[in-house]
Amino acid sequence: MNTKIQKILIIFSIIILLFSTLNFAEAWYTKIGELTFFVSVHTHYVGGCIGAVIPHVNLGVNKGSQELVNLHIAQYQKGGSSCLGIYSTGKVHFCWNICWGNYWTWLYYIALAISICLAAYLIYLSWSILVWIARVALSFIF
Repeated sequence: MNTKIQKILIIFSIIILLFSTLNFAEAWYTKIGELTFFVSVHTHYVGGCIGAVIPHVNLGVNKGSQELVNLHIAQYQKGGSSCLGIYSTGKVHFCWNICWGNYWTWLYYIALAISICLAAYLIYLSWSILVWIARVALSFIF
């Protein structure tokens, strides 16, 4: 594996491990208009498909007293495997966890998922540009 990629993966692993061991008593809040954005690190029970007491990162957005987004993101051990879990308790509920034998395997699949999303976005963007060019060209004809 490329040494640059190894360094990036090591840094990412260290960040995940730091977040999983730290437990901050207070969160960071930012308010923009009616929306309140927050980030915090807690250790408590995370439900859904995770179902364990684990340290995790919370990312959220509230509008007034309504919870729009509250993601619980954690790296944890389950049955001897390293797992990455994301549990949403906001307006949209979902739970996603994926477990592999080691950190490198799931970091590889995270990078793969991000690259697939980026490729899909670039295809959409190029299609949008082609549609815009076609509209401009057709406006000159009609």
